[in-house]
Amino acid sequence: MKKAGFLLIIFFASALCGFIVLEAGLGILDRAPVQSTWLAFHERGASTNLPNLSPLHTHRDIRVRYELSELRTRGTAPDPEHFNIWMFGDSFTFGLLLQEEETFVHHLNTFAESESCLARANIRFINAGVGGTGLSNWPAWLEVFGDDLPVDALFFMHNYDDMERSFWSNHYVLQGGQLLPSLRWIERPLKQRLDRSGSWRWLRENFRSFTMIHTLMWRSLFFEDIVNSGNPAFMPPPFFEQMEEWVDYNIRLSRALYLRSLELADQSGVPLWAGSTGWLAYPHLSAGNEAVFAALPQLLEELDVPWFDISPALYETLGGDYEPATIPGDTHPNPDGARLIAELLWAELAPFLKTVFECE
Repeated sequence: MKKAGFLLIIFFASALCGFIVLEAGLGILDRAPVQSTWLAFHERGASTNLPNLSPLHTHRDIRVRYELSELRTRGTAPDPEHFNIWMFGDSFTFGLLLQEEETFVHHLNTFAESESCLARANIRFINAGVGGTGLSNWPAWLEVFGDDLPVDALFFMHNYDDMERSFWSNHYVLQGGQLLPSLRWIERPLKQRLDRSGSWRWLRENFRSFTMIHTLMWRSLFFEDIVNSGNPAFMPPPFFEQMEEWVDYNIRLSRALYLRSLELADQSGVPLWAGSTGWLAYPHLSAGNEAVFAALPQLLEELDVPWFDISPALYETLGGDYEPATIPGDTHPNPDGARLIAELLWAELAPFLKTVFECE
């Protein structure tokens, strides 16, 4: 009995020493920075922010907590007393690694408050950005969460990976000209339980080792690949041998996704507008994304969706060098980059909004 107790002590002491060594090594190498989860997949297989959370995210000397509302938005919450413009986009719109007051959505609200006629209209921009999303995510999100939202306008903020993400995420498939819902990934119960666990969140926010474990489980245990599992109820993305075929399909898919989004907007009695983060330019765009985005302005004009692309203006302002506007060691806009996005977008958006509200 004494021997068993001694071996147990040795086991726990060895595990503790191993944990301390691993934690120290990860710190020295600056790997697996402490953070907690704020992303999940909803029933349509698309990404969403978790509600009512204050998750931690760190990178080098950056330490930020995201304040997520009951409606899965970040920062300023929608209010029925305001004209709420919901800004859908990816992590650029969300403001990854930025404090709330540094995000371009926050700056847009500040600009709107400084314009007397728009301030009287009680305009409020709502940050509905979700990391890793593309065009197909936004109508899928609205299908699940869109009922009875305090929304007065929808605004889709495009970034450079949107079209490829729409294709590979497989939320919808075009078949015979019809837009059909599909799936690629679903969450397993293990991830859902850990997402709700305050203890697991605390461990991840304080120890790099648990962030590393979570990352390994994310890649191997948290999701089921519906397409590759052979489930006949869901269609895989189509296969194309030529880039031209892929581009043609994705142009048609983009049209169908916008038509679906307009249907959802009409059901809510609100307009749909679109714009860009300004990163729709070399060297960010892949050949496929570039070709699909080249067709987008004409598509949106045909659908009567106002389009605010600040990419040419941002490229000219930065002289084609995005590094000064980017977080070091990362690809996302830094505080200066986010403010520049807001300034350039507001320069185009403000006159449009004044026309909408018939004020000067």
